[in-house]
Amino acid sequence: MKIARCAVSAMIVAAFAVATADAQSLKVRERMLDQEQELIHDAKSTQRECEANFPIAFDWTGAPEDKLASFSQEAYCDAALMALRRVCVDKLGKKAVQDKVKKVTCGFGAERAVSLKDGALEYKMSYPSTDNADFVYKYLENNL
Repeated sequence: MKIARCAVSAMIVAAFAVATADAQSLKVRERMLDQEQELIHDAKSTQRECEANFPIAFDWTGAPEDKLASFSQEAYCDAALMALRRVCVDKLGKKAVQDKVKKVTCGFGAERAVSLKDGALEYKMSYPSTDNADFVYKYLENNL
């Protein structure tokens, strides 16, 4: 039963991704792919530092297409990952991340926000914003 639910969930996600991709220009899809490729290095670094293997991904829903070329989504997402790496510097922080963070998603919002619910750390980026790593780090300090 659990496998069937996972398969259905995967099909829904795949169908949504295809529908979303069809609605976007080639230029936008290329930018998204480029940013996802750049995020891989940041994800590996975070997983290595935290000694954890949680998935890290973008949620492109609501991405402001007119700003994708002007801002580095990878850099904004890496700010959240940098905050995680800072938490993982000591044993207590590393243990907290290992116990409480099961996946990380970087998405887009009208305002910058971060939340941790049921193991899902969600960072909503908003353009332009500064001190993003500190913003996420302060949240993690108080919520892990």
